Amino acid sequence: MTQPAVPPNRVLSLARPGWLLFQALLRAPLPPPDALRRFLATPPWAGPDGPQPLRAGTDPDGFTCGVPVLDKAHAKACAKGATEENGHIRRPYRVVQDGRPLGFYGLGTGIVQAADVGRGGGPAIPVVWLNQLAVARSGQGQGLGARLLRHAIAEAATLGAGQGALAMLVLAIDHEVRGFYLAHGFRPVPKVIHDRVILLRFHDVAGCTGN
Repeated sequence: MTQPAVPPNRVLSLARPGWLLFQALLRAPLPPPDALRRFLATPPWAGPDGPQPLRAGTDPDGFTCGVPVLDKAHAKACAKGATEENGHIRRPYRVVQDGRPLGFYGLGTGIVQAADVGRGGGPAIPVVWLNQLAVARSGQGQGLGARLLRHAIAEAATLGAGQGALAMLVLAIDHEVRGFYLAHGFRPVPKVIHDRVILLRFHDVAGCTGN
């Protein structure tokens, strides 16, 4: 399972109809999806065998997932580690087994805003982007993508709480990727908002975990 890059600077600007609908979707009094309840019933991957924060200067160790842009993203995350630049936070995580990297993901803070910011669109809404999620070829087909995602949700919720973020966003590259996230409780958004973005509201996460 792989995940593509997010919009430049992790800023999603919406025309007025999409902006109003996005705000309404975040506020809608909907219960958490059943798929999310089932998914989060299992605790996040923890302990020394689980995903660990990537530190700057980490060796990429030949990681390859079959998607060159994500292999490059992994190498860049290994080189830079966690960063905070111009108010944007990036936090990469990687899981290693027997000395070889099996998968990684990256989180980044961002905003959703009205395209016509100067015309009363209202304040921007902080969000957390799932920048990338990828499993090495050697680990594919073993459920590692789901385990990484569960860990990413927990870390995103913690990061988002410190930023006042309301949701986690994913930019799905194709129907397979989109189906993966929807199957684990993410919500689709109308095309007037974006034709590839899907989201996970943090209060849905709290409703499933009690946190």
